[in-house]
Amino acid sequence: AAAELLTLAQVKGDLTWPTLSADGMRLAFVSDSAGNGDLFLWSQQTNQVESTFTSPFAEASPRFSPDRTMLAFTRKNKGTEDLFLWLGPGSEPTMLRGGNGDQTRPVWSGEEIVYFSDERGEMHWDIVVTDKAGSERRILAREVRLPMRAGPAITPSGRAVVYTMSDPERADRLMITT
Repeated sequence: AAAELLTLAQVKGDLTWPTLSADGMRLAFVSDSAGNGDLFLWSQQTNQVESTFTSPFAEASPRFSPDRTMLAFTRKNKGTEDLFLWLGPGSEPTMLRGGNGDQTRPVWSGEEIVYFSDERGEMHWDIVVTDKAGSERRILAREVRLPMRAGPAITPSGRAVVYTMSDPERADRLMITT
């Protein structure tokens, strides 16, 4: 049966985008308690919730790095969604990719971040990978179908991504790119 993990006494607002660290000891999520949607962390060890940072923009889709030291996430900013990296308490988030179209739903594959992007124009979604510095960027697949609220599907080895195509003539199959 389902059990309540966090209570209203620990954090207020609507809670979305939960993600667990690889060891299951930390949970990152978004709460709209301050207005737009800010990132919070919960520790299983202490059962405490901490605010990571606040901004006037809405954050979404946090994902822990494999070593649990960083969070990749997105932020709605002036009509677009940009990709950010947060190095942990005491640091400010750094924008990795943004400014043109949406960069959304990041997932980690080793030291790289895989995400959806429509930088080429609205409704032209690609799967893109960048390094954690945001300096290297390559498109893995073009014209993919953006799934409902899911990030790119990465194989357990982290060596391939699985996706579907937006072209109706090719929408009846799953594609894999290494």
